[in-house]
Formats: sequence, structure tokens, C-alpha cells
Amino acid sequence: MPQKSVVTRERSASSVCAALDTFTPSIQERLVALAAPHVAPDEAMPDWSVALRLLARMLDRSAANIRDADERHEAELRDDAAPREARDGAVDAITATITELREVMTGLFGAKSLALVHLVGVTPREPIALSRFTHTIIDGLGAAKLPAPRVKGAEFDAKSFAKTLRRHVTALDGAVADVTREAREAQVTQAAKTTAIAAHDTLFVSVANVAEGLLTLVGENDLARRVRPSVRRPGVTASDEGSDGDAPEPKGDAPIA
Repeated sequence: MPQKSVVTRERSASSVCAALDTFTPSIQERLVALAAPHVAPDEAMPDWSVALRLLARMLDRSAANIRDADERHEAELRDDAAPREARDGAVDAITATITELREVMTGLFGAKSLALVHLVGVTPREPIALSRFTHTIIDGLGAAKLPAPRVKGAEFDAKSFAKTLRRHVTALDGAVADVTREAREAQVTQAAKTTAIAAHDTLFVSVANVAEGLLTLVGENDLARRVRPSVRRPGVTASDEGSDGDAPEPKGDAPIA
């Protein structure tokens, strides 16, 4: 979903561009009339309309830039869902397998046997800590010399548990790497978006000030007020400054957890 503050910036830019496009002929005509008495014999009357059209195009292109940057960042954030789901699924699978291992070993060998495979303490939920914990248990299952089961005829398949845990932890390690990569990519698109917005805000206030000043100069006072830049919110007109909820400017999207 597009960020509200970006949409508001686009709307404000569109208002300023529309005012310049619509009133450029009138501004040109009235500026010529105002300036004519002050043009020296060796000077030519400037073509104000060309400058105004260029300003409108610059602002329109800048608004498109922030829209594109916002869309690229939103698309990148959508890509983060699958790696997170894979990571969380692997965490659940490992946790379930370790829980089963605890129960089986405790039943067959007693609680003290858990230390023989390094299965001590609470199973962590944090993915990286869980990965290390799991790798340690896998090593323990391969090296431990377990006593005879307390249940006559029962067997304990350490290799099977180790194989299952190895499969799940391989999936976890891959998903964690994917999540980390996606986080870096999201940081890149967020930085590009932040840069585009900063550049747009600088251009917007300059163009909007020019538009307001020229419209005031030629007597279009109502229109001048509509394109006046906000002194409270960057990149928007005063009339648009509360239209996105008047929320503070974001510092950047939260990293994926």
C-alpha cells in the first residue's frame, strides 16, 4: 500500500503543477505588463512562460520519482514474507523435534541422560541461538554413549533424531540467511526512497514559493494561497498538511524481525 505521506506529496505537487500549467499564459501576460516599463532599451523581455513550464515539469518528474521509490520499497517489503514464514516454520519444527527428544530420552534413560547429548536448559526461540543449540545437540547425538534403556526391549534411534534435526536446522539456516539478505535489500530501497523524498521536498518548497509569489504578484491571491507550501510539513501545501493524519514523518521502515 502506498505510504500516505507520499500520496499527499504527489497531490500537493499536482496542485502546484496544475496551477502553473493553467495560469502560465495569464502570468506571462501580466508579468510582461508589469515589467515593460522597466525594460532597458538594450534588454529583451524574458519569456516567463518557458521558465514556469520547466518548473512544472521538474516538479511533476520529482513526484513520479518518489512514487516509483515508494513502489519499489513496498515491493521489496512484500518479498520478505516468504523467508520469514520459512524461518518461523523451521523454528517450530526444530522445537517440536527437540521436545519429542526430551520426552523420549527422559522416559528411556532418565532426565540426567539429556546432558549426554547437550540437551540442557530451555530451548531458545531466537533463530540464530536455536540453530547453535540444535547443532550442538546433533553433535551430542553422534558422540554420546547412552546407557541401556530403562524399558525392556525399547530402542532409541539417535541417528534418526539427528537426521531430522539436521534437515530442519539446514532449512532454518537457509531461511535466516534469506531473511538477512531481504533486510539488507529493504534497507537499500528505504534509503533510496528517503533520498528521493528529501530531494523532492527541497524542490517542492522552491517551486511552490515561486508559484505563490508570482500568482500573488499578478493578483491571483486565492490561487496563491492554495499552492502556498506548508511551514509545518515538508513537501506539501498548507492546505494538504493535515490530509494524511498529520502524523510525524517516518524515520524508515522497521527491519524485518
